[in-house]
Amino acid sequence: MKYIKEIFKRCLQLLLKTLCGLEILECKNIQGKPEETTTMRRADLAAEVTLESGEKVIAVVEYATRWKNKVPLKALEYRTRYK
Repeated sequence: MKYIKEIFKRCLQLLLKTLCGLEILECKNIQGKPEETTTMRRADLAAEVTLESGEKVIAVVEYATRWKNKVPLKALEYRTRYK
C-alpha cells in the first residue's frame, strides 16, 4: 500500500482528471497544513486544486480496502479541516 500511495501522490493531477473528469490548471499538495484534531485523523492525500475555470477546490483521497460506515463522517471532518 505504501508504494501505491507514493505513486498516487506523484500523479494526483492525472488521477483526478481520469477518475473525476476534472480539468486542472494546478494541483498543490497541502498535507503540510496543521492537522491537530481531537481524533488525530490524517487524510492519505490532500491537495488544493485550481480548475480551468479558476475555481479552487480541495481534493482528498482516502485509500481503503472496504467501505466503512464512518466514511461520510471522515469526509465532513476533512471538509472542515481543509476549508
